[in-house]
Amino acid sequence: MAKLELIKNLQQTLKEIKNARAKLDEDIELFRNNSSKGEFFSESLGEKIKEQLEGILKLQKDFSEKYSEIDENCEGTQICILEEKLSALQKKEEEKSKYIDLLDSEMKMINTMNLSDAAKDLYEKKYAFPDSRVSQRCLDYKALEEYAKKWKNEK
Repeated sequence: MAKLELIKNLQQTLKEIKNARAKLDEDIELFRNNSSKGEFFSESLGEKIKEQLEGILKLQKDFSEKYSEIDENCEGTQICILEEKLSALQKKEEEKSKYIDLLDSEMKMINTMNLSDAAKDLYEKKYAFPDSRVSQRCLDYKALEEYAKKWKNEK
């Protein structure tokens, strides 16, 4: 799974955890109200709270396992801090992805050009017009070839 996709999945899981916790808070408040009135506890409410807790724990476990693929352990970390970290990671990965896309498009454009002919043309102009600004910025390939031959012979 690509890192950006993993980050988006983790963000979605955090939203699910937050929603599940909000529902649990509502039911716990109902449980407290019943308790403060001295009423018997509803078995269905108790089961509902138990299922919600188990669901949240499962989501947290899944989140922790996936989060460890991109960062250190997240145990004990507040959800808002995790959201900020994931948002920063997402931004970084999106920028990286855009840069890679740009490089890919540049490589495609470079591959459509006839660079060998352009290189030969530049090579010829270097020696035909040695005083031009372009020639002065170019390497002296003939001298490099001579140095390479000398170096190879010395080995």
